[in-house]
Amino acid sequence: MAVPEAKIEEVVAATTTAVQRGGRASGVLSVLLQGLGLTLVVAAGTLAGQFLYGLLGHAERVPAVHDAADAGKKPVQAEVKKKAPDGPPVYHAFEPLVVNFEESGELRFLQLTVEVMAHDPKAIAAVQANTPFLRNNLLLLIGSRDLKQLLTREGKEQLRALALAEVRAVLQKVSPESEIEDVYFSSFVMQ
Repeated sequence: MAVPEAKIEEVVAATTTAVQRGGRASGVLSVLLQGLGLTLVVAAGTLAGQFLYGLLGHAERVPAVHDAADAGKKPVQAEVKKKAPDGPPVYHAFEPLVVNFEESGELRFLQLTVEVMAHDPKAIAAVQANTPFLRNNLLLLIGSRDLKQLLTREGKEQLRALALAEVRAVLQKVSPESEIEDVYFSSFVMQ
């Protein structure tokens, strides 16, 4: 059923007059305005909820893992992230690491100072106690990288992330209760 154009113009004129007089619009326009207002309120509430959820923080939880082979065992539950101990961060710097690369028949060197950070002094003590193991693995990791990639910021950031994962993996083997929070390069010299 088509609505005549004259009828539409009458509704628009009546609504415009009512709005200009300070009255409420009626009919279709009123319903549309109410629907739009409700949509905006819901969207604002959703955005505010997401912001507060992110601001207040939340623990990442992984659902229980079930395996048909382990039917008789309890499900494995992922650990909730541990809160870092209060107190200032503690750092430990390794002796500079020197790695050589061959590029187009030319020998190049990278001298790198790696520092680890944790809030728990026990984690730093575990790093110090296992320095030879950690230095070995870091040298192997750095030596396996592409020199051209290490010239870019992205390559350096990727190497830093891999170094953190390597340090954490070594400490997991030798001292599972110790956790290093970050790894930094305090010196990065290529020749």
